[in-house]
Amino acid sequence: MISKCVLFIEANGEKDGKAFHPTYEEKLKLVALHKQVLLGPYNPDTCPEVGFFDVLGNDRRKEWAALGNMSKQKAMTEFVKLLNRCCHLFSTYVTSHKIEKEEQEKKRREEEERRRREEEERERLQKEEEKRRREEEERLRREEEERRRIEEERLRMEQQKQQIMAALNSQTAIQFQQYAAQQYPGNYEQQQILIRQLQEQHYQQYMQQLYQVQLAQQQAALQKQQEVVVAATGTPLTTASKVNAPAPGDTPSINGQASAHADSPEKELDPEALEEALENGPKENTSSEEKAKKNANKPQLDEIVPVYRRDCHEEVYAGSHQYPGRGVYLLKFDNSYSLWRSKTVYYRVYYTR
Repeated sequence: MISKCVLFIEANGEKDGKAFHPTYEEKLKLVALHKQVLLGPYNPDTCPEVGFFDVLGNDRRKEWAALGNMSKQKAMTEFVKLLNRCCHLFSTYVTSHKIEKEEQEKKRREEEERRRREEEERERLQKEEEKRRREEEERLRREEEERRRIEEERLRMEQQKQQIMAALNSQTAIQFQQYAAQQYPGNYEQQQILIRQLQEQHYQQYMQQLYQVQLAQQQAALQKQQEVVVAATGTPLTTASKVNAPAPGDTPSINGQASAHADSPEKELDPEALEEALENGPKENTSSEEKAKKNANKPQLDEIVPVYRRDCHEEVYAGSHQYPGRGVYLLKFDNSYSLWRSKTVYYRVYYTR
């Protein structure tokens, strides 16, 4: 604060006699208070001597000594009050200076905020650019893998085709050469062109016949499965053959009545109890009487077909149990090993007499 006052006095020194016109005593008082603030109380041992004829210096020294042990804070307050009485422009100067400082502080904060936002925006753009770069690299990597996979598949198919054609050509080489010689006698180039055409046609016919044979085998296997399931003396317990298509990685369960005269749904076999029994198996070290008491109020469990991974696309799996029975069947199809496509499941529940 004292520095502001000094700046004001220096800036308005030429205005002496106009807006700023302190008396001689007021000037001495201002100088003494200024020294009290800067140097503390007057100490004759540390202050240099003033000449005898230095009237102004002696007067200032006396005024400073008259302040005694006044604190710096009080001396500053008295300095400001005295300066304000001497010049009515001082309060205006202080107010404008305060406004100027506040404006400078505001601009400084705005500049810091602007830089902070610019830094955040730059970091955000860098992160987005990095993200786009990683996504682009991942896309290119997937495209490269897909291209390589397609190329490998093409090469594999081409190699397989070459192997099949080599086997076919070894069987028909003589016949095709004789036929080509008959069609173009003495023209070796035309004979080779015709032989290649015949070999390609033979390969296409062979692959078409092979596909038809495989399709017929699949249809025959499916028909065989249906014939095995539908026994000659069997009477369907529920409805006709059911089809279920578990999704990839799915394990659906289907319930079916074990008897045409089964109890109400409240008394049906609990699927959770069946799963627990299939997983944990029967408990050991339990007497038959204890088992009978424990299972008196529980439905009986019987595992008809064990649960394990099997090649069900090649054979028909079936199980049986003694009739009559009460409860429900829990048909569980585990498709968790298939990650790319679903399966079609054919099942049927029968009882025979």
